[in-house]
Amino acid sequence: MNLTLLKLFGGSTSSSSVSDSSLPPLIDFYKLACGSIDFLLWDLTDSLSPPNFVDFKLAADLMCPRRTGVGATGLIVLLGSNSFVEPHLFRPGHVDDLPSYQALLCVAKYLLDGAKFGKTTFHFPLRGEEVRVYPIDSLSMAIDLDLPRCQNHVLRNLEDLQHREFESLGFTLKSFPLNLAHQQAHFFFQTNVGLSRLSRWKRAVFRTVGQGYLPVTLQLASPHQINIEYPTTEDEPDLVILSAMAFQLAYVNGLIDQDVVMRHGNHPYFVSLQTNVEKIRVMVPIRYVFRGNYSFSEYLF
Repeated sequence: MNLTLLKLFGGSTSSSSVSDSSLPPLIDFYKLACGSIDFLLWDLTDSLSPPNFVDFKLAADLMCPRRTGVGATGLIVLLGSNSFVEPHLFRPGHVDDLPSYQALLCVAKYLLDGAKFGKTTFHFPLRGEEVRVYPIDSLSMAIDLDLPRCQNHVLRNLEDLQHREFESLGFTLKSFPLNLAHQQAHFFFQTNVGLSRLSRWKRAVFRTVGQGYLPVTLQLASPHQINIEYPTTEDEPDLVILSAMAFQLAYVNGLIDQDVVMRHGNHPYFVSLQTNVEKIRVMVPIRYVFRGNYSFSEYLF
């Protein structure tokens, strides 16, 4: 079943006041979590006159803050009908965003459990490419990504990365730039330290399109597990992409086996290499946090 993703339009919420919004007084939503990232999902596939995109952005600004709202990374809105669904992702502070891979996993889980289509595989066109999402078991959804394009060189000019922390370390670093799904990452190693199967990874720098670099610590706990840590940030990285990139780099350097767990805190991302189709498969447990409703009444009237 093809699920069409449309690029978001709507601009800033400053041009639209809450009082003249077309948002309903009360909405029902689900909160779902994909690993460490959570989303609110608002299903409007049965609505004949849904609000516009400006109002959806306003709803996300009200609902997503963790101190004043429900608390979530973003608001997923499902438009269309039971036979044709358009998922959209609205995040506070973001304009013209497309759904992340983590959001698509949550959408597929919701559609599967709700038997919206009676099928178990979903194809999402995203940035001119087709993303295939399918269930592994009753809890986990999987997504197949192309192998990242990888280069290998000794990094000399760190100022180009706008990341000066490495300049004080006093040794030459080897950099592995990777590109996947329009997102980039740089992985750094000391050139004078051998890359054994149990080497400790020093640091990675991950960057999404149009965003700054995010320092990420990758520690090889065993040939079957890599731990991922990064500082708290409002702009959460897409761990599906980050896991696929880190997996390829570790695999081509002989550090890990063909199947590995990328663990962010207590949240596992299961990654494996599909050598026959040159794909990296990322499997993530998707869970429902709760079902609730949100009142816009105090803001609308």
